Amino acid sequence: MNINLINVSPEIYKDEGLYIYGTDSNILELTYGKIKQAAADYWSNTDKIPENVKESRAFERCPFCPLIKTGGLCDAIRPVLPFLDHIDKYVSFDKVKAVYKEKDKDVIYYSECSMQQALQYVSVLSLIHYCQAGKKYKKYFLGLIPLMRGKDLATTLYKNMYFLHKGNEEEISGIIKTFYDEISVSSQNQAKRLRMICKNDAFINAIIKTQIITEFLSSDIKEDIKYSFEKD
Repeated sequence: MNINLINVSPEIYKDEGLYIYGTDSNILELTYGKIKQAAADYWSNTDKIPENVKESRAFERCPFCPLIKTGGLCDAIRPVLPFLDHIDKYVSFDKVKAVYKEKDKDVIYYSECSMQQALQYVSVLSLIHYCQAGKKYKKYFLGLIPLMRGKDLATTLYKNMYFLHKGNEEEISGIIKTFYDEISVSSQNQAKRLRMICKNDAFINAIIKTQIITEFLSSDIKEDIKYSFEKD
């Protein structure tokens, strides 16, 4: 998959986030603002939340969630539920055209990819922006383009960690371990929840692909980055 940087008119893709062109040529707008508003509207109307979601223990918070004592449903499911009917029309390997617009920039990233690859954007929002435990890792995702492959995403994460922790390898190793331990559990729990409510597998596999990023990050990624600089 190649990601091409191209200039576009600002009025076409005005908002930060993802635009998916499916096989029916319709545009599914999963912009940051639309997801935030839809999640807030959906969550404020408890009648919209399916009974099997309200009643199932699978949708409860993870043990390490900072809000575990308050009870309630896991926040990571919020950006998923409002768009479920639209996404469930697709299976993981359906081919789509995806456009990602960065915040406050008049450039876009374009990719012809699978639906599960495109939905990485929503899975990252779910696990990093909405998950109460995952929010503390948000700063490491600065500059991350969600249409990138897993290993490239992991490389960007490591470089951000390296910069933010000023090259302190002990601190970086500690962050990677905690990140791996928590995101692995939260993504597995999220995949379990999605299997209960999804008809197709696009959302589920997008979450699994995001978990794979943690696998790359916890491997010897430092040596991989070093090798990539030296091989040329």
